[in-house]
Amino acid sequence: MMIKRKLSLGITALALIGCGIIMTFCTPFGHLCHKEEDMITSMRRRGHNALREMRFVEAYVIGDSLLGLKLNNEARSIEARIMGLNMKGQSVVFAPEYTEDPFQYFTEAEDLCNKSDNNYMLAAVYNGFGNYYLHIKKNRRFALIYFFKGLNAAKKGKNNKAFSTLLANISKIYFENEDPTGLRYAIECYNMGKAAGLGRIELIGCLYTGFFYALREEYELAMNMMKEAELKMTALGQMEDAQIPMIYGETMRILGKHDVAESNMRAAMKYSNGVTLQTFIKTSICYSKLLIQKKDYANAILVLEAAEKKMKKEEDLYFKPALLKSLADAHLAAGHKDKAGEYSQAHMEASEFEAQNDSK
Repeated sequence: MMIKRKLSLGITALALIGCGIIMTFCTPFGHLCHKEEDMITSMRRRGHNALREMRFVEAYVIGDSLLGLKLNNEARSIEARIMGLNMKGQSVVFAPEYTEDPFQYFTEAEDLCNKSDNNYMLAAVYNGFGNYYLHIKKNRRFALIYFFKGLNAAKKGKNNKAFSTLLANISKIYFENEDPTGLRYAIECYNMGKAAGLGRIELIGCLYTGFFYALREEYELAMNMMKEAELKMTALGQMEDAQIPMIYGETMRILGKHDVAESNMRAAMKYSNGVTLQTFIKTSICYSKLLIQKKDYANAILVLEAAEKKMKKEEDLYFKPALLKSLADAHLAAGHKDKAGEYSQAHMEASEFEAQNDSK
């Protein structure tokens, strides 16, 4: 099956890719000869690094090489194949160079995991399925279904790293929907990331937790989480990751700290311009809210119109309803009633289409 989509991607050493976190395996190969074990460990590490640094063509080639391995141990051959399938699938999800359907890779990997009762690796495969539905199908409902299936597999397979990564992806969808229901998952993500020593996951969980507290108008708790996030950001050092200043800035906007929110939103806009289109649009929406609050309606509209132009060019409808609503709000605040009405109508139509897509 041929699929067409365009993703605007930049090169940066991050594990956070647009709307989803990529996950690979850390499976030991204890029953192989040293030469085979060293080779697979090296391939896994190189593939993992390539995915994390968004070198998807390289990751795809490494995944393909894993599929071609002939090992003496059948169980390890299956594990290497699962690893290769997942690596190729996740590469295809994010790389615009490929037009093949990654669903086939995740499906075979899932089947192999079930047949070999390997819940540890199944958790990462379900994360791949979730990213597939999020990025390719633009279907948040199905993405959540697979992320939750991944949580169940991670729990059974005692894969704490996968568990915390899946919680981060689940929290992100609730963040996008501005739904405080995500608080419980954000708290668990924060706690799991902290327990597993995953600094970036811990930080993301901390930021989402603060955001959801702010949505619930539990401002003191929200501010406490933001203070902790500041300490964590300082400890981790400079990260050119749009999501971090975006979540931080949006939460500080809700808390009324407009100067801090502005500096972080500007950083988020800078970093998001070369990453995925979805991240750029979400950042633009958040920044426009701050500009509207500051009564800078002209710049709010300019920011949103730039996002709309990119959305149309890339033919990516992931944030279309939210973007159209933000344009309606900005024009209404600026006193452009006719324009606001046009965007409001377009928003309703886009929302209906999205609801139909999510129900499929």
